[in-house]
Amino acid sequence: TAAAAAVCVSLMKKIGAAAAAAVAAAGVGFYRLLELAKQYQGLPVDPKGGGPVKDSLGAVLVSIPSWREKLFGIPNVQSYAEEFHVNYDLPAFGSPLPRTSPFFAENFYFWGNSVDGEFLFTARLAFQGVDGLDIWPWFQIVWKGEKWDLPTGFANATLQHDQTIRFRAQAPGFGVLEFSCGTPLQHWQLRYNGTLTNGAKEVPVDATIELDLVPENVFMYHLHMDAMSMGRSLASVPWNPEFFTNLRSQRQERVSSLGGGLATIQLGSEDVDVAFDGSRDHNWGIRNWRFMWRYIYIPPVKITPPLKIAGVEYNSFIGSLVEYGNVMKDAAIGGLVSQGGQVLSFSGATSMRKFAPQWFEAKSSPGVGIGDATLAAGEFELKIGLGLKYVLTVKVQRGQKFGMWQHSFYTPDKNFEIHEALTRWQFSVATHPEGDSVASATGLGMMEFGANLVGLDNGG
Repeated sequence: TAAAAAVCVSLMKKIGAAAAAAVAAAGVGFYRLLELAKQYQGLPVDPKGGGPVKDSLGAVLVSIPSWREKLFGIPNVQSYAEEFHVNYDLPAFGSPLPRTSPFFAENFYFWGNSVDGEFLFTARLAFQGVDGLDIWPWFQIVWKGEKWDLPTGFANATLQHDQTIRFRAQAPGFGVLEFSCGTPLQHWQLRYNGTLTNGAKEVPVDATIELDLVPENVFMYHLHMDAMSMGRSLASVPWNPEFFTNLRSQRQERVSSLGGGLATIQLGSEDVDVAFDGSRDHNWGIRNWRFMWRYIYIPPVKITPPLKIAGVEYNSFIGSLVEYGNVMKDAAIGGLVSQGGQVLSFSGATSMRKFAPQWFEAKSSPGVGIGDATLAAGEFELKIGLGLKYVLTVKVQRGQKFGMWQHSFYTPDKNFEIHEALTRWQFSVATHPEGDSVASATGLGMMEFGANLVGLDNGG
């Protein structure tokens, strides 16, 4: 009828108007992204990107997987940050769930060091492979210059993961390493009962480490990363079918918190009770070590005194620099975090290939490390963008060259080396582009270099 036809015409006009409004809004939004991308080109840091249009498209790409969380928040942030995620639905543009991949990995990592550096510990439980059944454990303590490690056979003797117990590595004849979360985002307990070795020496050890976290001082990589900086990293490489396939397959998430606590350890006949500054890192998703070329990881470092920028006191520094297969070049993710949870994210950083070129370019073979030789100088300087208004200059003194702990180890297949060291940090913030000094501070914590020894594969 004529009335029905009129209703249809009216409805079509409304739909057309709504569509036109949506297109106009999208156009305005993308124009703003383009203007922002042009401003990022003026920063004195990497990545260099692929031009404003490609950089803007890259920013959209990296924002898609986390749009729900950014708009509506995380429904249960405590469970999200602390629970085991082998059954967590983490879709990446329609790719298979991560737990079905042989490259699935879920890592719980803890670090702590005393203020004087006399004591430190690293502890890790990594659950790997389909359903996270294979466990890669790590526990080391350093006390008065001596390093004590899990026995050589501990990892091979570790039983498959019992998901009813969750955070435990049990190696019959060697010991048990177990983590437990007392209060989400507030407290973890680490326990080890077994033997530790120092060269030919072996002693019985009963260790309890109580770690208290600052509940609001949390950096969530996928929520707090600078989307334009990451978009520029993606835009720095060619976009072809292989790029999009690998981008879909490499989804990871990471949550890190600043903390501190008390270690109570019976080390052979010696009783050790020591306070420490520390951190908790939890990451999960797809981790194909052969798909990474190089990375630097910095767990939360306590900043002393806090860096005061625009009225906010930031007391934690955290970050990752990574060269990731054919999908990321000069990626920099991290930030400064305040006690109350305010975040000033990295907008870029000096490329690893510039401040550690010998290590970055070195090639090797399985089980033949490069870190001790190429990082021997132990002294590095880099710049990090903090938004568009500030630049952070970071100077570090790291490892044996400066009388501090360092060590390296390999992934189980010996194709990837992880080189860790205690590090002294100097931070100074200046305005950009004026260069006016804003604040300075120091820190003591860990700096980890990761290197692919055998070359890249296709991403898996």
